[in-house]
Amino acid sequence: MPSLAGSVSSARQAPPWRGFSAELQAATAQLRRMALYLTRDGEDAEDLLQETLLRAWAARDRFTPGTSLGAWTRRIMHNAYLGRVLKFSTRFEIEDPQGAIASSLATPATQEWSLALHEVGAGVLALPEADREDLISTAVDGMSYGDAARLRGCSVAAMKSRLWRTRQALKDAGLDASPG
Repeated sequence: MPSLAGSVSSARQAPPWRGFSAELQAATAQLRRMALYLTRDGEDAEDLLQETLLRAWAARDRFTPGTSLGAWTRRIMHNAYLGRVLKFSTRFEIEDPQGAIASSLATPATQEWSLALHEVGAGVLALPEADREDLISTAVDGMSYGDAARLRGCSVAAMKSRLWRTRQALKDAGLDASPG
């Protein structure tokens, strides 16, 4: 029968982390799958796995033998992943206690303008063809009154009068197609 002193000295010779190392290696495949699930990228998954294994190894003295090493390392991985996500999301934030920067970046809603543009477009389409062509050639295409008048075979004054009447008809319909 071996002596008590002999068994104590042999226990001291065996490294206390040998069993932990074997269990950690056995959990690596499951941790790799979890890392792929979290990151959705092979390279990021390998980085997260390595970080998890390093953290687990550094904290091996805090692991309670007899409990689930898999659950313990998955918690370490989850915390490491959350740390990365939070670090990335706050990296681009700047302090703006008064809200001055945020208010300068705000853009007004475009729904009203979109609806008004749709209504004006429908009103222009409802115009007689000649009036619609005059309005589009000057207001949209940027043609001068003189060029539009030559195209239609009338004087510049007649073209201005036609455009005034066309715009007035749109205003009377509740639409404003005035330039500027």
